[in-house]
Amino acid sequence: MARFGVTYHDIANAANQLVGQGKQPTIEMIRHLLGTGSSTTIANHLRKWRAEQEKDTSLLANEKIPQELMAVIKGLWERVAQHANEKIMAMESQFLQAVKEAQEECNTIKQAYHQLQQQFEQLKQEKISLSTDHQALQQAFTNEVKEHTTLKSQNEGAIKQLQEKQERINELNRLHVQMQANLEHYRESAREQRLLDQHQYEEQKQILHAQIKESQAQLAAMSDKNTALQHQHQQIKQHHAILQHTHDQLISRHDILQDKFEKIEQEKNRYAQAIEHWQKRLEELQKQTELQQTKMVELQVEMKILTQQLKSAHDEIGKLTEENKLLIHEKWILAQEKAHLVGQLKQLEVKESA
Repeated sequence: MARFGVTYHDIANAANQLVGQGKQPTIEMIRHLLGTGSSTTIANHLRKWRAEQEKDTSLLANEKIPQELMAVIKGLWERVAQHANEKIMAMESQFLQAVKEAQEECNTIKQAYHQLQQQFEQLKQEKISLSTDHQALQQAFTNEVKEHTTLKSQNEGAIKQLQEKQERINELNRLHVQMQANLEHYRESAREQRLLDQHQYEEQKQILHAQIKESQAQLAAMSDKNTALQHQHQQIKQHHAILQHTHDQLISRHDILQDKFEKIEQEKNRYAQAIEHWQKRLEELQKQTELQQTKMVELQVEMKILTQQLKSAHDEIGKLTEENKLLIHEKWILAQEKAHLVGQLKQLEVKESA
């Protein structure tokens, strides 16, 4: 709240104080006493004050008002005006100080709230980023699980095919043993057809050997594939463990961020309540300001009343002066009558003595 410029009342009070101290009021002395005011403003008001002083002096000369009475009236008026000005300035200073403190505290709270808002937005963005990473890792983990399930199914199918191949080899071995038994059985009974059976046997044996080699090759390939699948299964398990550990870390960090976010929310609510409290305090100060302004208006009204009373006193002094003039005139008439009566009395005494 800026201070208003000096008024004629301020200049007049300062000039009266200097005159009361026995000094001649000048522009520099008045500025030094008030602590403010431009040379032009002070010169204009000082010129008006001097004109008023000359008018009062001429009024005193015309009305023959005692200087002591005017000094008492001026002193009373100056004390009342100075007391009112000091009271107004003290109230204005207290109000300015209270408003300044409230404004500084409100600015501090607003700055802290702005910083917390920035931290809140940063944590919010970090939470969104972590949520995105978490979803991506969750999707990768789901894909790995699906791939692991697929590989496990393929491994189980390969194992099942290997078991079927082994059963077929066992069956072929059993047939081979049975054929060996049949061959020994028929060797004694069908020697004539031995060459033919031997030839058929050799053919079947070659076919069986080829089938056995093929089955053994398939079994070896299945075994290598099973080993590779087991190795891949171990890698998938390790990767799954790493993903699970990363997932647990993300969940833990998410919980920490959630706790921090809740604390910031609580801090934000607390600062919002503080801001609301200081806004209410500011409204109360504004109400007090309105009350002080009302009091200032009342003081101005009182000053106007005192001015009217001073004017009434001037009027009363004028009436007393007129009455004094009348009394002096009556006294002069009475003195003339007394002198006339004394002259007549002396004439009577002279006549009686004659």
